[in-house]
Amino acid sequence: MIINFPNQLVQGDSFTFKTTINKDYAPGLGYELHLAIRGLGSADIVATIESGEYVLTLSTSVTAALTPGVYKAIFYVVRGIERITIQQRELEVLDDPIQLSNIDLRSHEEIMLDAIEAYMENRATKGQLDHILTTIDGKTLQRMTMTELLQLRDHYKNKVMTLKNKAPKRYLYRFVR
Repeated sequence: MIINFPNQLVQGDSFTFKTTINKDYAPGLGYELHLAIRGLGSADIVATIESGEYVLTLSTSVTAALTPGVYKAIFYVVRGIERITIQQRELEVLDDPIQLSNIDLRSHEEIMLDAIEAYMENRATKGQLDHILTTIDGKTLQRMTMTELLQLRDHYKNKVMTLKNKAPKRYLYRFVR
């Protein structure tokens, strides 16, 4: 039985794993340990033997080639024409955080609020215009009155405040004579 093999790997990270398995499949008996990773991509690794233990090494190039997602990790031993599956388990490959540099991490509400405000101020970029020039309740932004745009902006502003766990600031005024 393979123990201590991780349930998650980061795409692009190298990884070395040492294990001993059932005595019946020990390295000294002529067996080779293999790891087959199957899912959105695939990888095949053959273990080396070090001090009586199997050593599986997943290089950076192997893990970088795996698309992030859920895979099946299949451990099996081979000796001659004999093949025996030892264990199967799920393996999740996570996004390479170094490759995430150009991702907009704002919520949909924050993106919409920024785009609506930019549109109202005549400074919207093409990307913002593409994002907001869709039909909202049967109207496009180009056909909305300023009052409707303000209401839409306030709607998204309230959603953003709610998401950030902040209530919108309300000011109360009292006029005295």
